[in-house]
Amino acid sequence: MQVYMGTEINELDVYYTWDNSFPDNHYPKYTSQLMILKDAFELRVITYRDGKPIGMLLPIPVTELKKGRERNKSKLINYENRVISNINGK
Repeated sequence: MQVYMGTEINELDVYYTWDNSFPDNHYPKYTSQLMILKDAFELRVITYRDGKPIGMLLPIPVTELKKGRERNKSKLINYENRVISNINGK
């Protein structure tokens, strides 16, 4: 299963982790679709602009990503009242 992400605001960098740690600008930067790791429980995402955090940490359980795959009707996932643009499991 692949995960695609995007931001609604231009010029933001997205950093992520699968290992339950706090992603910062020293973690992998999202540049193309991600494959969900076999033992992953949660995708954690945060956005940065000009080297500074600009958004809140967003933990997304893998179960929610898989639900997005099952729906596959929209490129939006609403998780805990936060809409994440262009996260879609395929």
